Amino acid sequence: HGNAKGKGGRATEEMESGIHFEINKTVTAIRVIKNFNSESLVQVECKDSHHSPPSGFAFADERESAVGGADSYTTTGEAQQLPKGYFADYVICTLPIGVLKSGRVEFVPDLSRSTRQAMARIGSGAHNKVILRFAEKDVFWPQNVTNFNSPTPSIQWLNLHAYGKTGVLVAHIWPPYAFGYNGDDDVAVQKKVLNNLQQMFLPQAKAASSVPQPTDTIITRWDTDPFSLGSYSYGAVGNRGDEAMDISAPHPPKSPRVFFAGEATSILGAQCVYGAVESGRRAAREVIANIKGEKFDRVAAAFGESRGSMREHNLDNEQQNSDEDEDADGMETELPTKQEEDTTKNKEEDTSILDEGMREINRILKEEPPYVEDDEELKAEQ
Repeated sequence: HGNAKGKGGRATEEMESGIHFEINKTVTAIRVIKNFNSESLVQVECKDSHHSPPSGFAFADERESAVGGADSYTTTGEAQQLPKGYFADYVICTLPIGVLKSGRVEFVPDLSRSTRQAMARIGSGAHNKVILRFAEKDVFWPQNVTNFNSPTPSIQWLNLHAYGKTGVLVAHIWPPYAFGYNGDDDVAVQKKVLNNLQQMFLPQAKAASSVPQPTDTIITRWDTDPFSLGSYSYGAVGNRGDEAMDISAPHPPKSPRVFFAGEATSILGAQCVYGAVESGRRAAREVIANIKGEKFDRVAAAFGESRGSMREHNLDNEQQNSDEDEDADGMETELPTKQEEDTTKNKEEDTSILDEGMREINRILKEEPPYVEDDEELKAEQ
């Protein structure tokens, strides 16, 4: 469910370093399989897969039942009955929340009931973009203003020309128009955003045709793209706040082989690239801990380590900059002492954030209502 496009990206750099990548493969199922010695593997079934199952492996059925419970394995097929696919000891699944919710990818055994319920309380939102490139001579908007509000609430503008991208404007498209553009095709979408620009900057003109025509246009449709089915997650009605913990729960629960990452699995970084990156690092640490037979504190990772790693990154950058300044000036500074003070302060702040986060997640998991006294007082007043 991913594509590597363009040049100079990290994926293409890793390919050049000798790591094997396969792109444009549509995942249809993720299965935990076992042989008759109870050794486990994960099969990722894709369209056009050509890899046969290892000898002796079959399905590991872990469906909830009154007899066996959520982790009872039953062999339901012979090895030759398994479709071809990719096989690994562990899998980190980063499918977007929209794809997970759609059921287009089958999980065998089924995901836990708590994970499925959490997915139902998370929405997959629509935030699309229309990117327009104009010839430099045709720039008709304020060149150094970075953002424009428009009279249409569903359209807001980012001026990349002010950031050095000559002639480029980005229209942020918000709901309700973001959901399928009301059925408009690309020509109609472009006409609508150009009309919006005309209203804003060329009000004396009578039609969008008076606006210079862009030389290039890119229109995203994340909500209908089958490989995303949405832009990013949001808390739907009934959301409790702990859904990311359940969605990212290792699978199967007792003998995990599949781990989850992506912005929807991040509490501190949902909807953000940072949250997606940090969740991937967290999932990698989970796999390593599982291989070593060590316990992994998922609550601490969710509320503490993510924020702490950001602090470390910022401090490293500050130290590097200070070292360069010191070399340039040829003299010592007091910055190391200040950095030590900042580090101590940041550790205290991180500890406070972690403690607060752990208390909140424990409260939610126990379903203890907050501010009980206030609720009682409110009822008494009513």
